[in-house]
Amino acid sequence: MFCQNMLSIILELSLHDPGMESIATKFVEHFLWIAGGMNRAGVLEDEMWDEEDGFFYDLLCVPDGSAHRLKVRSLVGLLPFVPWQFWPSEFVERFPKAMARATEFFKRRPSLAANLHDPRLTGAGGDHMLSILDEPCLRRVLARMLTEDRFLSPYGIRSLSKWHEKKPIRLQDSRAGVPRRLRAHRVPKRHVWR
Repeated sequence: MFCQNMLSIILELSLHDPGMESIATKFVEHFLWIAGGMNRAGVLEDEMWDEEDGFFYDLLCVPDGSAHRLKVRSLVGLLPFVPWQFWPSEFVERFPKAMARATEFFKRRPSLAANLHDPRLTGAGGDHMLSILDEPCLRRVLARMLTEDRFLSPYGIRSLSKWHEKKPIRLQDSRAGVPRRLRAHRVPKRHVWR
């Protein structure tokens, strides 16, 4: 999100200083590297995205180098939905090098960029979108977020899915290297479901 916030500031500054293009391209590329690292191609156990569930999860990294998804449907899984930004067509026209750099990134790193939304694609009104999630993944996350038996409540978005009311979270791992407090954990029944 930092890269996108900086890019928004640069968009505003670019109205007065055309020399901002090199800085804009830097933040575009940084965003793509971070997003690509979060949402890599393939079905790997050390990535946050779970293709089967269509959701992002926290990872528990253990000393032996392996990683395990903590299948808790929480606000963590919705956070990758937050960093997105629309590029007006004027931005693309004003900063052709930024779009060329994004295009080059997608060509040079196809495995890293495979699951990202392609910023070269145009949407309504000719705008471009910079996002961690491509359209199919975005729709899957939104389907969970905007369902009343999951995250949507009369008061807003829940931090923990209501799905866990009937299916409590259980994490059991008896292997060495896993802290004792993480070997068996369950959400207390007194949790308030709004």
